[in-house]
Amino acid sequence: MITLLAAGSARAQFTQYTAPGSLAEEQIPTQERIKAAVEEASYHLGPLRFGPWLALKDVAYVNNVYGTETDPKSDVTATLGVGVQAYLPAGNRVTLGMYALPEYVWWRDLSNKRGWNGTVGAGVFGYFNRMTVEVQAGGSRYQQYVSSEVDVPVNLEDTRATALVEVQVVGQLSLFCRAGVDQWRYNQRGLTPDLVVELTPLDRDEKHAGGGVRFHLSRTVSLGLGLEQYTTDFVHSVNGRSNSGPAPIAELRVQTGHLSVIVNAIALDLKPSGQSEFVQYSGTNGGFQIGFRPAGKVQMLTYGSRNLVYSATPGIPYYLDDRVGVALQSPLGWRANGRVFVESGHDRYVVGSGIGAGRTDDLKDYGAVVNIQIGRWATLVAGGDRTNYTSKVAGYDRSVTTIRTGLQIASGKAQWW
Repeated sequence: MITLLAAGSARAQFTQYTAPGSLAEEQIPTQERIKAAVEEASYHLGPLRFGPWLALKDVAYVNNVYGTETDPKSDVTATLGVGVQAYLPAGNRVTLGMYALPEYVWWRDLSNKRGWNGTVGAGVFGYFNRMTVEVQAGGSRYQQYVSSEVDVPVNLEDTRATALVEVQVVGQLSLFCRAGVDQWRYNQRGLTPDLVVELTPLDRDEKHAGGGVRFHLSRTVSLGLGLEQYTTDFVHSVNGRSNSGPAPIAELRVQTGHLSVIVNAIALDLKPSGQSEFVQYSGTNGGFQIGFRPAGKVQMLTYGSRNLVYSATPGIPYYLDDRVGVALQSPLGWRANGRVFVESGHDRYVVGSGIGAGRTDDLKDYGAVVNIQIGRWATLVAGGDRTNYTSKVAGYDRSVTTIRTGLQIASGKAQWW
């Protein structure tokens, strides 16, 4: 059986928004998620297995909904989702998965942000002795912050398809190829006229394709090397930032009883396409997560990332989001575990032909989250975080505090989409 290095192809080439504490979350391979999902689908109709999906999530108080320096607007929000997920095993090696998950977003005061969202999709997953196949396609609309530049929750539409194939060719050597396409659109529901002007130019199509080799150096260590081609096409001519370029990739995974290491590095060389306003970028992006369990189940984590984030400011094609953090997670008693984290970083905006000629925002955030398992399938989540931004340009100092809770029917491992 081939064990993939990461949890599958990334949802996007470049992460537009990194939620506080999200880099410390466990990266679970898709194969484990599918296995858990099939086990939790307790209803049968012939060979078809299916189960309900129910979530009361993002029940939150936000002290600064629009991320402004002055006169912050606070509000309370919640999202209720009810849907179904189904699985059709084709023998012992192949599984077809499907899901339809509508949800309603509610805000107490900001009625223009209320409305229906949701996601639908399907996938085929084959895990053989010498080959792994994962193919997924779907579409969704969900509420998310735009970025650390624009701390405003909006409705983001994503239509995507990904494919990954890995074949063990000889001994501990395997070959892999993967490809994906994402179409990102910002839905205008609940947006002010100013936000429509800022976000419409960010609508884009992202594509990536490539492959490489993976060396399984031992049962606990694997190293992947390859080359991918990245292409981003912005769909509106105004403020277009279309670009493309090759990217050598390296992926390392170490998993022992006390130590876990995940490293993903992408050496980007992106150039503008046609009359694009994109400024050429050559640099290494990616992320790392190192976990250490000195004794028992207590785990210490250090992690970091660098992302290229497309800017909503006219004349600034993108900025580099760098951040590092530490976290401590531990059991808290009967069926409960908690995690606390502290992070710092900075956003460096590109102006003209260089970095640092204009704006740099330093950020610090901290928070905590508690997960309580209720029965076999239900999980109660509660936590909060605060992010402080200090900018070298007047008018951009701000802070955002969020306190949230939620109840979900289905474990985290079972969510493979």
